[in-house]
Amino acid sequence: MNIRIVFVFFCLVFVLFITGCGTLTSTSSTYYSPNWTPDGRIIAVKNVVTSSSGIWGPYETSSKTVVTIMSSDGTNEADLFEAPDFMQEIICAPDGQKIGYISSSANNITICNYDGSSKTTIPGVSGVNYFDWSPDSTKIAYSNGSLYVVNIDGTNPTQLTSEVASHIAWRVGDEIVYGYVYIINSNGSNNIKLVSGAYPQRFSTNEVVYEGVSGVYKINIDGSSNNKLFSDYELVSLKLSFDNTKIVGGTLDQQDIVGIWIVNIDGTGAKRLRWLN
Repeated sequence: MNIRIVFVFFCLVFVLFITGCGTLTSTSSTYYSPNWTPDGRIIAVKNVVTSSSGIWGPYETSSKTVVTIMSSDGTNEADLFEAPDFMQEIICAPDGQKIGYISSSANNITICNYDGSSKTTIPGVSGVNYFDWSPDSTKIAYSNGSLYVVNIDGTNPTQLTSEVASHIAWRVGDEIVYGYVYIINSNGSNNIKLVSGAYPQRFSTNEVVYEGVSGVYKINIDGSSNNKLFSDYELVSLKLSFDNTKIVGGTLDQQDIVGIWIVNIDGTGAKRLRWLN
């Protein structure tokens, strides 16, 4: 009788083994550095971790980094391509043709198509922390401590200033805004501190949006008409949509910008789109 019970038990175990029922698999996704596409969608870096465990083997995990895209309400998410390295500061060219991103391991700038094809690294550019595209998508302004402008093929590198340049915004107009908050002509002339703030974004050829004391503000590039758009903005990595109607950002988690939040430019409609799945 005992032998029969043991036999039945091992038969059941064998069935579980061949059907895979003895393995539990789970997947979680964390979203980083959200930004905008020119057509109004959100693009972000996503780290996908798959974990599996079972009675037949040890606990195992694997991870991959992908570039993902979604509608501004968080729907219709689709992965564009898998990246060989973690990325930061992923930014779309204003003409909608290319994506640029910073490789975390090499701190250089890679440019590619939306499907990840035709990857090229801008030669001679290294140690990059932040960057943005020129309005015509032919140049990059970047910071590796100081502020530089270079053609996307690596030619004509020009140092604009030795001022510490953190967050950079160009995309419209001849002037580049950067840091906390400075403005400089793209040829390096007329470098001035515009206002005290952070996370500057170009609203138009004549206006800048930035995060200031207890809110988000808009100011003219000549320093006039500094007006608060809304109060109590607590998200970081403020990124303004190309149509100037929405802001996307994340939450600072140690050294990374994690998750995806969205809010209208007037402060209404704040919503968390992604955190952990």
